Amino acid sequence: MFELAVAIKEMTMPVIEIYFRGLICFEGTEKEKNSNQTRKTRAVLVDTKNDHTLHTPHVVIDGQEKPVPKNATITFGVDPGPATVEASFERYVPHLAEVTAAGIELDLNELGRALVLLPGGKLETALLYPCKARHLLNGEKRKGCVARMTQLRLEADQVPIEVMIDGDKYPLSQWMLIENTSAPSGDEGRKCGDIPSRAHFRLYSALLSSANPNDVATVIQPGDECTDELSVTAMYLDEVLKHGTPTLVVATHSECSNSQWP
Repeated sequence: MFELAVAIKEMTMPVIEIYFRGLICFEGTEKEKNSNQTRKTRAVLVDTKNDHTLHTPHVVIDGQEKPVPKNATITFGVDPGPATVEASFERYVPHLAEVTAAGIELDLNELGRALVLLPGGKLETALLYPCKARHLLNGEKRKGCVARMTQLRLEADQVPIEVMIDGDKYPLSQWMLIENTSAPSGDEGRKCGDIPSRAHFRLYSALLSSANPNDVATVIQPGDECTDELSVTAMYLDEVLKHGTPTLVVATHSECSNSQWP
């Protein structure tokens, strides 16, 4: 009877989905560049320093937009992480350690524009960019499909759970969107291979020891469509795509993807 009760509880536990989009780096439990990471402790929204309009933090909770003060810390009223990296996250979220110059490390003193302390749960890719990407730095470092949106699936004992944004508390029952997106570039509607290369991905240098954009790979679209199919559950994805700042997302721009360290 005890085993049956446990099984029923596991089947009926509420699931909350936390979505991430834009220039956000997921940090591992270990910082060494050559370490093998399967767990993440926090997500850092890149600070674009002198031009905060270039990538702007944005939070939506169950369809309601919430303010994000500069240098905000976002926490959750559940057991802390680390979150576990699933195969789709590992495959489609670029590793900064693989697309940066030799000797570059994560700068632990740089907290970025906003900081998310991750709860436990599973990190997955929820949506792919329609175009493949090439990461170039003294030759090709990476080529393939890239996550356009990631998610953390969290099983909760009960809902709502509490979200704290710099002390302000909000209830979360179903889904949350955390994004750090850029202004429209005029490339909406273009096809793969017909998009100019820009330096948005290099803004991740703000989180690195050198802080030199030239030490981070540039991203170009080679013209190949991404035909990979995801086999993950994203219950609220359609709803999430109706909110946030969808006009600020260029569907083919994988240069504005999430990243992970190492």
